[in-house]
Amino acid sequence: MKPSILQQRNDYTGIDIFKFLMAFAVIAIHCRLDNIMGDRDWPHPIGFIIGMAVPFFFITSGFLIAQKIDNPKITDIKKRLLIRKRSYTIFRIFLYWLIIYLPIAIYSYISDGTVVCKAIAGYIYKVATGGHSIWAWQLWFIYSMAWVTLIYSITLLSTRTTTLLMLSFTVISLVNIGFQTYGLSMFKWSYILTHNTLGGGIYMTAGAILYKIRHMYHHISTAVIFLITSIFLYIFELPFYDIIGGCAFFILALNISVPSNPLFLTLRRLSMWIYYLHMIVVFGILQLMPTYKMTLLQIFIAASLMTLLLSILIDYSQRKIYGLRFLEVLIR
Repeated sequence: MKPSILQQRNDYTGIDIFKFLMAFAVIAIHCRLDNIMGDRDWPHPIGFIIGMAVPFFFITSGFLIAQKIDNPKITDIKKRLLIRKRSYTIFRIFLYWLIIYLPIAIYSYISDGTVVCKAIAGYIYKVATGGHSIWAWQLWFIYSMAWVTLIYSITLLSTRTTTLLMLSFTVISLVNIGFQTYGLSMFKWSYILTHNTLGGGIYMTAGAILYKIRHMYHHISTAVIFLITSIFLYIFELPFYDIIGGCAFFILALNISVPSNPLFLTLRRLSMWIYYLHMIVVFGILQLMPTYKMTLLQIFIAASLMTLLLSILIDYSQRKIYGLRFLEVLIR
């Protein structure tokens, strides 16, 4: 099947729309606060949908990276430098957000009465092995994406290396599932060192593969088959439902034919502001919990509205106020 006009362009409006919606799905994930407020979760249909959020972001990244270097006029050396530069940029963004969330981490350690040296060691351990700090769990996404992108700068996503990478990341995922689900202690250190660091690799590489074979499948029927398969795996609690479902959602996003509009660029920026900022809002809401008892749905609605308003305010200010334009480095 020949690609549509939309699939040959750089402004994928469908992806922008889905990313904006999936940003709120990430908020829904982190509003559960299982470790703090007891075992609370969304109904299974909602749980399935929000489980697609992070895979969708990763798949999108892999697809766009593969597209970016798919140019025979660019030499391998330039491609390698281009991808490596992007990797370094992502690492920089990760460090910036670690600094932004550092005060919350310090506050949390002080509130818990954690010994200073133990707090510092714990913080460094979480950042190095998990790509996040306390109350900044969403940052593992950017951390993992930076490492995987750095790997891509070596492999250049050729057909052979992409296949090998997919097999490698699949094996890593199976090993981590073995430890996480079945408690196989022999895989403990593999899990610690790769779960978050390379955890996004299987999704990003799936996105790169979707780009490479985009001419070879009927998009809507493939998305439907993937979605049905993913639901089946989810119901029976089998692995890889999220990557298959994430691919289904991504393929559907590719096929949304909406004319280009500045609104979609705004949605693209807002989706990233929402993703990075929402844990600050959720943390603030939690501080009110002892006084105002809220249901999971109420927390989600409050966090979503407050994060959206904060994101709109920052995005507007960053674009309109010259002195705040430096804030763009936090999301690009």
